[in-house]
Amino acid sequence: MSRFVTSLFLAVLFASAVACQAADPGWPPDQTDFDLVPVPISTEIVVGSVGDGIHFSHSYKLGSGRLTDLCIEHDPPRPFELERVRRIIDETLPAIGEIPVPQHASAVAGSASNLRRLVGPLLDIEALERAVRILCEHPSRRIARRFELEQERVRIMPAGALVLHACAVRLGVPLWFCKGGIREGAVLGMVAARLDRKS
Repeated sequence: MSRFVTSLFLAVLFASAVACQAADPGWPPDQTDFDLVPVPISTEIVVGSVGDGIHFSHSYKLGSGRLTDLCIEHDPPRPFELERVRRIIDETLPAIGEIPVPQHASAVAGSASNLRRLVGPLLDIEALERAVRILCEHPSRRIARRFELEQERVRIMPAGALVLHACAVRLGVPLWFCKGGIREGAVLGMVAARLDRKS
């Protein structure tokens, strides 16, 4: 990383997903082709800088998939279902002021990558509220077709948008979508393990 950004105080949010049986001694599989089926189960918040290291790091059980399963039955979601999601988020995340305030925040993978298709790469409070309105005005099938997204992902996007909204409020800065994430790292790790085993 460039020396010009080593003192920049950053926050990175990413969705953690169950994508494989990583604890299985037989992993990675011998087959050349295999599928990952990500199920968003948590949200990770990391705050720090390259120069000074990590100041804050915590994982919260606020995956969009988990929240959708718990709270949302209708398509599109009803207002009372969104309130259920908000209540769980507020009960789970720390209060405003308990997370160090960064100069810049990035959201990677998970809901952020899909929300970008709806409202663009700047996921500030206004954009995330607009995304929730869009997702609650039309069935997931119609939104998936309009924005070229998978319907299953659209179904969990309202919960994901509410999680990111709550994080943006607590961090005090807008979120910018950034490519990459934990899933890409997991895949690279599995490929590296295969190569090491063959060498």
